[in-house]
Amino acid sequence: MKKTIYNEDSYLSGDPSIIQHFEKSFAERENVWLIEKLYYQEALEKYEQFIAKVADLIRSLGYKNSLESSFCLSYLIHNGYLSHDLSFSDLPPDQEKEITCRFGINIVLGDGCCRNYSGMHRDVFQKLGLSSENLYCYQGNHAFNIPKQSRANHVINLINYEGLAYGIDLYNLNNLFHFINPFSLAEISTTRRTLLRYKPYTEIEYGESTFEDILEKIKRFEEYASKRAINPFDYEANLKYELKRRIRREEDLYQDFHEETKLLKKEIKESVDEVNRGLYK
Repeated sequence: MKKTIYNEDSYLSGDPSIIQHFEKSFAERENVWLIEKLYYQEALEKYEQFIAKVADLIRSLGYKNSLESSFCLSYLIHNGYLSHDLSFSDLPPDQEKEITCRFGINIVLGDGCCRNYSGMHRDVFQKLGLSSENLYCYQGNHAFNIPKQSRANHVINLINYEGLAYGIDLYNLNNLFHFINPFSLAEISTTRRTLLRYKPYTEIEYGESTFEDILEKIKRFEEYASKRAINPFDYEANLKYELKRRIRREEDLYQDFHEETKLLKKEIKESVDEVNRGLYK
């Protein structure tokens, strides 16, 4: 089978033509982002205000570490507390109208897929002073070397918990992953064996890492793979279970937060809608 440019052996060898291909994709995206920031300036400024309020809420509730904060944020998104009208759909947004310089803003507009979840996660964690990296990956059929040959089709967040890095998938209700080698992550579960393939080329396309940064990350991920991760039973039966109970007990506070931020979220949506009416007549 002929190698594709998305095969890690192709571009991690340092092939300049392939690296330039990904860098060109970034340059094109960067131009789009500059235009978006100009058109959606008001909405983006209000989104930053809103993200600060979300971070303040999580902090005020006593969630301190990355895992607890991720669970809280996931619950807020899935249950519509961060959307303008308390309704939320996990369907992918209209890509033509998506604001790609801040994927998280779509959560406020009422819909979002993995890239929107991970975007908001990173935005909120930045305000919380916690580490959150986008981890682009391939999720799906692992036969015939498909993951290694394919483009990324999923994104989760890489967080630090008790001295070890984990991948957390807010979009899929907080499935947790650990590295089993520098390019593969396995789900921490007593019932499933979901595998993800890390696709670092995407970090170049989004301007998040250089080629040299990626080589350093791979070394770091190899170290993570050599360390013992949380026991699946402890995660599902104890930690995950207790976190869910705690979060559900705070339902009234989440409702209050929605009411307190309703005007701000409405202003974000109206500002985006106004721009879109002018752009997509």
